[in-house]
Amino acid sequence: MNEGKSYGEANNEMNEHDYDYTKYKAFVDERRQLVNAANQSFQFFDKGILTLAAGALGVSITFINDIVSDIKPETKYLLLVAWIGFIISILSTLISFLSSGSGHLKHIEELQKWYFSENQKTFTRRFDWPKWLNYTSIGTFILGASLLAAFCYTNL
Repeated sequence: MNEGKSYGEANNEMNEHDYDYTKYKAFVDERRQLVNAANQSFQFFDKGILTLAAGALGVSITFINDIVSDIKPETKYLLLVAWIGFIISILSTLISFLSSGSGHLKHIEELQKWYFSENQKTFTRRFDWPKWLNYTSIGTFILGASLLAAFCYTNL
């Protein structure tokens, strides 16, 4: 079985193997938890931006006449660009949902091809659309909120 090796050498190999498996299992478990936490954070972010942008758009459209009695003509562009910012924020978040789901399906497809093929090249698939859509969403939301605040400030 372990010919040519002392009991201590054979025992050390077994311990090293057990340690490698334990270390690998701890790595996989921790990585899985971190991936789940990251996914949950992105879901909270997307839902939060969607809620805030839609709410700000809805409230500003519904109540702008009640809040601002006399709109200064030179500030109407602030309101228009703010609304456009909120709309782009909403749309980019919704497109992010779709592109993320499509990206995951494509990733699964490519992972299966990689796993079941005999060509064992390193599998590296990057799908950056959702990240850039999220940046667009937060950026246009901040723009919209800033311009809406400037509009309200100059008209109150």
